[in-house]
Amino acid sequence: MAQTMRVYLSETERANLQARINKGIHRAPVLTRARILLLADRSDGEWRRNYKIAKSRQCSPDTVRRLERVGHYLGSRRQAHPASY
Repeated sequence: MAQTMRVYLSETERANLQARINKGIHRAPVLTRARILLLADRSDGEWRRNYKIAKSRQCSPDTVRRLERVGHYLGSRRQAHPASY
């Protein structure tokens, strides 16, 4: 059974990702990752399935899963060590 990762981004992290997307000066893969992390974020109470995120971003569900792990790691690190962020 696949493990579900939950991504909870802080306001600062969401604002940072949104700013990257709005500026549009980063490479396409960076912008795609930012969009995926914003869609995977559950802080707003919404839950989207990986395959729906992948379909909307035209990437594979494995890419979404991999990025969720990164986002989950960042969130757990922030909760475990609030002084490091």
